[in-house]
Amino acid sequence: MRHNTSNHVRFIVFGLLAAMAFVSSGPAAAQSKSGSPLCAARDLQVVILIEDHGLANDVASDLLSRAGQIQTDARIACSAGHVQDGVAIYDDIIRMFQQTTSPSKMSL
Repeated sequence: MRHNTSNHVRFIVFGLLAAMAFVSSGPAAAQSKSGSPLCAARDLQVVILIEDHGLANDVASDLLSRAGQIQTDARIACSAGHVQDGVAIYDDIIRMFQQTTSPSKMSL
């Protein structure tokens, strides 16, 4: 499956803009200085993770879709100032991909 490069760029730009929004606005900005950047960094990590697996076509599309839906929950939590909850949700997404692509799940 080939992916359009412009779609890839748009996805990355969207992720960067979303990450910047966590740092610069909303209730998360009222958090301590370490809270909102943590959400932004984790959000960007998850955006890249989803994009990389989408481009590699190495996980089921429903997993990518589910990860995107869960990412929205993390963004909402972070925007509401619930940084620990948001980061925990991001970590769940990362673990989802690690479990799916771990060496023990791959055949030799």
